[in-house]
Amino acid sequence: MSTERTDTGDATTCSRCGASYKTGTVHICPLADPSTLSEDKLIGTTIDNRYTVEGRLGEGGMGVVYQARHVTLRKPVAIKVLRKAQEESAWKRFIQEAQTASMINHTNVVDLTDFGMIEGHPYLVMEFLEGETLTEAITSGPLPPLRVCRIGAQIARGLQAVHDKGIVHRDLKPDNIFLLEREGRRDVVKIVDFGLAKLDAGQRLTQDGTVVGTAEYISPEQVTGRDTDARSDQYALGCILYEMLTSQLPFDGATTTDVVYKHVYKQPMPPRKVRPEANIPESLEQVIARCMAKKPGDRFEKMTDLETALTAIEQVLVGTSTAKVVLPPPSGRLPRWLLVVGGALLVPMVLGTLYLALRSDGKEKTGGLSVPDLGPLVVTKAAVNLSDLGSPGMPSDAGTKPSGVTPPVQPKTTDIQPKQTNRVDPIPSPAKPPRSVKLTIAPKKALASVVCGGETLGCNPSCQVQIPSDGSCEVSAPGFRKKTLLGSNAKTKGTWRIVLSKAKR
Repeated sequence: MSTERTDTGDATTCSRCGASYKTGTVHICPLADPSTLSEDKLIGTTIDNRYTVEGRLGEGGMGVVYQARHVTLRKPVAIKVLRKAQEESAWKRFIQEAQTASMINHTNVVDLTDFGMIEGHPYLVMEFLEGETLTEAITSGPLPPLRVCRIGAQIARGLQAVHDKGIVHRDLKPDNIFLLEREGRRDVVKIVDFGLAKLDAGQRLTQDGTVVGTAEYISPEQVTGRDTDARSDQYALGCILYEMLTSQLPFDGATTTDVVYKHVYKQPMPPRKVRPEANIPESLEQVIARCMAKKPGDRFEKMTDLETALTAIEQVLVGTSTAKVVLPPPSGRLPRWLLVVGGALLVPMVLGTLYLALRSDGKEKTGGLSVPDLGPLVVTKAAVNLSDLGSPGMPSDAGTKPSGVTPPVQPKTTDIQPKQTNRVDPIPSPAKPPRSVKLTIAPKKALASVVCGGETLGCNPSCQVQIPSDGSCEVSAPGFRKKTLLGSNAKTKGTWRIVLSKAKR
């Protein structure tokens, strides 16, 4: 926080602590309260003798962004200053953004060049982006499919570089995408704002049950509190592609709860129905549907596959290719060629097994040995006498002599080894069928989901589930503690009411 200053040429004296410092720089007074930063007084000052603040570019929930210029190089930069210095979570996210962005060096990702402190508030120095946000471009009206493909392919390329570093952005939206003009090229993409980014090996900055991201572009797994990976960014990009084509959100509602509910349970209207006059390629609509699949395993395996698909559609639109655009298989499925090869190998094995079985049956009939059909083997609880089974050393053709067959000699007691005695295991009791249970979840506003046997079912506020008789299911909802339902306690008649308690913060 700046204090009153007495200017004496090139030096300035702080009226509180009496310290002298160079005029135009920011003095950190040890007696000042650092909890509130006076942003207006930064304009016109020089930070750390390196960056002269020229004006304010914008502000958000976490901080303020200024336009500045390097004192020596005269190069324009952008400086982002954290607004609330006393919140530990904000501090950690801000520091993580610095560490995350500094790891990435890619044409389509903003370049971070420096980090420092201003009166107890951390700041980031980034390359100055002179252009427009994707939000501003969409506000002007729907974008043509060709432009959507070119912009989308660059976003996918930049995100692939981010994901290669083990980072998930988690807050991708048009506000965080800049469109620049570089060397005569329009729509050069820059991805910014990694304040909510997640590192695979990094510290978890949100508590269990906390939803992070922007509601209009949030993935179903983020809403339901499941683990997020690179495919969550892909879902957000699918929403952005949809908005670029139609100039409207895939899901909208009166409240945030309405919007996130639709992300989990509803399907958007296809873009070609929203704008039938736009000549949107069917393949582009399929790409968006793949990105916005509810299950991460049904989306593209990685951003490179999405970039390739968008580039192929672009080539068709400009006339440099006439080939049909074929999308790669989803990340959770085997490639078609692998299924074909597996099937080709399996068919001969099945045919060979059938041939050997038929050939074996024919040989037994020609040998003259009549084998009665004993039906299925049934093991009772009665004790089995080994002497009734004959000698273990009986030859296989012992029953072919019609008469005068000498009964086999019973083995001596000393010849029988206890460890070699055949044991007859009891037949396990058949598995009990699952219990069909009707659940109702309280509170009703909780976006609850039930996981039974690996399958996830939305339950808002009621649903019908199949709970294993000897197993369990798990109920979860963002912001609430998880609850385990035991099949042995399930109520099969009426409705089983489940009350969720809020998670501790």
